[in-house]
Amino acid sequence: MPSESSSQAGISDVTIRPFSAEDQPLLARVAHRMHPGQTASPRDPAALDRFFSDLGDGKFLTKPGAQAFVATMNGQSCGV
Repeated sequence: MPSESSSQAGISDVTIRPFSAEDQPLLARVAHRMHPGQTASPRDPAALDRFFSDLGDGKFLTKPGAQAFVATMNGQSCGV
């Protein structure tokens, strides 16, 4: 059986690019879904809550050295 090419199989064009100020609304919408909730990790739950709150509010990315990236699929942002 011949294999399908990526265009025949419906594979989307996914790219990764640096986060920009225009992506803040996307980050605010998805930050709460990235929160791991309760885990067996020894990490301080309050520190995780603060981190994801800061991330959603745009505070985290103003810190020196902070970097984030955005995934796009067929030109539409789909992940951080």
